[in-house]
Amino acid sequence: MQLLPNILDELGPSRSRRLLAFIIPRRGLGFSVEKMAEEALTCAQASIMNESRQSADLIGRLRAAGASGVDDYSFKLKTNDKNDEIFRDLLFEGKAALMFLNHRWQVELRDRPDLKLQFAGDLLYAEVKHFRLKEQDQKDEDAMLAATNELVRYGDLGKAEGSEAWEQVVSVARNKVGQYVEGAPNILVVESSTVSLELMASSAVHAIDEACGSGDLGLCRLSGLVLVDASGWKSLQRDVEFCKTSHAAIPLSENLCRALEEIQSETRFA
Repeated sequence: MQLLPNILDELGPSRSRRLLAFIIPRRGLGFSVEKMAEEALTCAQASIMNESRQSADLIGRLRAAGASGVDDYSFKLKTNDKNDEIFRDLLFEGKAALMFLNHRWQVELRDRPDLKLQFAGDLLYAEVKHFRLKEQDQKDEDAMLAATNELVRYGDLGKAEGSEAWEQVVSVARNKVGQYVEGAPNILVVESSTVSLELMASSAVHAIDEACGSGDLGLCRLSGLVLVDASGWKSLQRDVEFCKTSHAAIPLSENLCRALEEIQSETRFA
């Protein structure tokens, strides 16, 4: 049996934190800490193998689709493969890039901002943000499984986290102001693993428009928002929402707006 410190070292920082949060309350209750840790390690190793396959497949598809900057992006993935959360966030950057490539855009993966995009000669920059699965998602799922005939409210982050989902999107947009390119249109692409953000694009853009109208010059650099539902929930709505802002310093051209509106979820990399 391996010693706990060795297991934690092999798991990496983020998985170790989750493991310790699980096993520490159970110490002294008849549970074998090392046994639980070894089982967690086995599961984590299987997860890492799956993520490694996903990464290799994604890199291959990006290259085949003609993306540039793939070598540097692949290096970032390898550098962060021990940090589960950052690694998954980076995977979603690649998935966003492939979504555009699948719709005839030219794409360069880069830093600050994450993507340089071109469509029919029009230039656009994109920052990508992954919203991770939230505790509220599991609570909502449990409530729906327990419900019989009554309706169940879901995605209520205001009560759970102190700010609504659309407010969190606006906060991200504001925090990324320094990464938007001046003199060019910029969009924020939100890849959401939480169902709490479903149908929140228009609410977030409305708040951004109000802030710009009140003199928030930083948010005026943002020309639009693309929200991608990566939660796996089925919806009558499209899995991709696009909303342009009304007071952008550099508005999106009609050509770019049409191209963004045409993006459909059926062909995005899952």
